[in-house]
Amino acid sequence: MFLAALRAGDRRAAVASLARDACFVTPDSTVIRGRVEIAAILAQLGLIGMELEAEDRASASIAGDTAFCSERWTVRSGAEGSERLVRSFLSQSVSIRIEGQWKLSIVAPWGWG
Repeated sequence: MFLAALRAGDRRAAVASLARDACFVTPDSTVIRGRVEIAAILAQLGLIGMELEAEDRASASIAGDTAFCSERWTVRSGAEGSERLVRSFLSQSVSIRIEGQWKLSIVAPWGWG
């Protein structure tokens, strides 16, 4: 849901898929905490023309109300009309079940760093 919302340009829905105290790990391993701060980072990524795509690598590993997922994310960045930089990363995320809904708790598109 997170990536689908980002691809659709719906940052509000992307942020809604996060736990309130979620963490987002940036490429330089900075940890951004909380929905408000993560929303600001997602807005910055949109401004620089960054696009994210994901491909599942395996089924999520689930233990109780916690799930670990590993995906291959492809990141495209660069201004429109210029040469686009394309890189691929092994992404990892942790989701937790809160009141019957899965919410992302940790999102590390570029890995753990």
